[in-house]
Amino acid sequence: SEGQRQEEGHGGEKDRGEGKREKNEIRRKDAAQKSSQRDRRVHMDGQEEAVEVARCGVVAIASLHRTSGAVQRRSWGPGERPPHILFVVLDDMGSHDLGLHGTGIDTPIMDKMVEDGVYLSNYYVLPACSPTRAALMSGRYPLHTGVNNIIFEGSTVGLPLDEETLPQILARGGYKRHMVGKWHMGSARWEQMPTFRGFESFYGFVNGMEDFFSHAAGGAHDFRYDDREKCGPGCSKVVDERGKYSSHLYADAAIDIIDQHDLEGGPLFLYLSFQAVHAPEQVPEEYERRYNGKDWSKFRKTYAGMLTCADEAIGNVTAALKARGMWEDTLVIGTTDNGGPTETCVVSAASNWPLRGGKCSLWEGGTRGDGFLSGPALDRYKIPKGSNGNLFHVVDWLPTLAEIAGAEPQGKPLDGVSQLQSLAQGPAARHDAYLGTIPWPVPASEQGQAVVYRNWKVVKGSPGLGGWVGPDGSPRGTVGEDAWAQSIGETAQDMAMRNFNYSFSGLHQWHLYDLSKDSGERENLAHSKEHAAQMSAMAALLETYESTRVPQQKDDPRCPWSPEQWVMVEGLGPVWAPWCYASREVLLYR
Repeated sequence: SEGQRQEEGHGGEKDRGEGKREKNEIRRKDAAQKSSQRDRRVHMDGQEEAVEVARCGVVAIASLHRTSGAVQRRSWGPGERPPHILFVVLDDMGSHDLGLHGTGIDTPIMDKMVEDGVYLSNYYVLPACSPTRAALMSGRYPLHTGVNNIIFEGSTVGLPLDEETLPQILARGGYKRHMVGKWHMGSARWEQMPTFRGFESFYGFVNGMEDFFSHAAGGAHDFRYDDREKCGPGCSKVVDERGKYSSHLYADAAIDIIDQHDLEGGPLFLYLSFQAVHAPEQVPEEYERRYNGKDWSKFRKTYAGMLTCADEAIGNVTAALKARGMWEDTLVIGTTDNGGPTETCVVSAASNWPLRGGKCSLWEGGTRGDGFLSGPALDRYKIPKGSNGNLFHVVDWLPTLAEIAGAEPQGKPLDGVSQLQSLAQGPAARHDAYLGTIPWPVPASEQGQAVVYRNWKVVKGSPGLGGWVGPDGSPRGTVGEDAWAQSIGETAQDMAMRNFNYSFSGLHQWHLYDLSKDSGERENLAHSKEHAAQMSAMAALLETYESTRVPQQKDDPRCPWSPEQWVMVEGLGPVWAPWCYASREVLLYR
């Protein structure tokens, strides 16, 4: 296995030529100057060769791309070919952060997409990143995949290898599938990596968080480019992009994929999974300066700049689609992966106001998020613009996109349902949904579980930390929250104390909320005689879900991680790479 690890590539990039980037509206002169002064080298299979110096922070994906022959070209009749799909994930974005909510944060691209598209006003994700991403890719709840928790660095846990994934299904529909950005669904084995799970290329990082400029995670470099399907040892390239901001890099990589897409071949599925706006709070100064006039904390200003930068990057990607003549046949999907982390799980300056709680909790602030569809392809399916209030869960994306692709899922029974007819003003596709369990840092014995049914929500056990963070994203007691508290005749001190009591008094108890009247989850009706019948029905529904639960995945003791597992790359230092070669995955799933 040591020899296999040493085959790992260390790759760079090539110049794309004068004028190629004129389509990209972002001009980062400082990054370009730094890039033009730094030599790049490639280490592949033990061979070293000089590579032309990069310019303008652009990664020439096309110059390294190898065409895979794994999926045969399909043919379609007039109007039969499914649309291109741009699937955008914003990491840890709060439900009260986009400019369309009146937050004061500049997100004109996404705001316009929502204006021209469909806003999912009753949209649920899971309380944390890995469970949501695994649910998105498999169409199955975490209670059926065993991915209930955050996958930490050095863990062998991942989306089970016997789960069929969204890009594998889309491949049967003739799609070309490429991924840019954050993976976070397992990286101990090569078989867990994106190009082994249905993607034809991957450019990004595999862990949960890292520095936006150095691309270091937990003491080692985590940034690679895999240029074909099943790109493992001897193929996967570690890319040196130190000093360049990830949102810019991801946009440029996505644009390269679009520029090189075969317009006569299959449609494009581009999964663009941003690192932003996850901690650490980092952004080029020019974006934070836009908010100098705001009476916000520096924390919130930096966060706002991160979101604005990601929004700008999305705009550059859609501009590339337009330049290639692909936009008129494109569907855009946008989602967060969980609520903003306002109280735990790497706290940021996100805001879920006026919802209660945040990431790593079962309160609405942890499980409700922004989701939308946009793009001219909506017209093909007669999906009207505006707000859609039907219940929609992140597991529904897989069957919905499978129907659009004309490809039948062939894996395990899905928890998701196609929402295509519901989006086209049909009847609601679902009336209930499982909201998951509390991930780290709550002990397993204290993890709550939650479901929603129409306007009712029930939680068994602790929902997790559950305060109401003010609209400027700062901690409790800020000007924004004081004003809100005073508006209901409550002092910030009273509110903070009640938050504390609510946060830790719910262990092993039942919670019942009527979300149609109490979206802020302030009145627990679980012990109300008036709602006893509803409580009984909701408890039965939750128990039905829980009866199908598989065990939470645990790290494989035959494949422990230690710093010795890092791959050492000359000039770069330690690098994350799959280290688990000796063990096999233990399947615990129904």
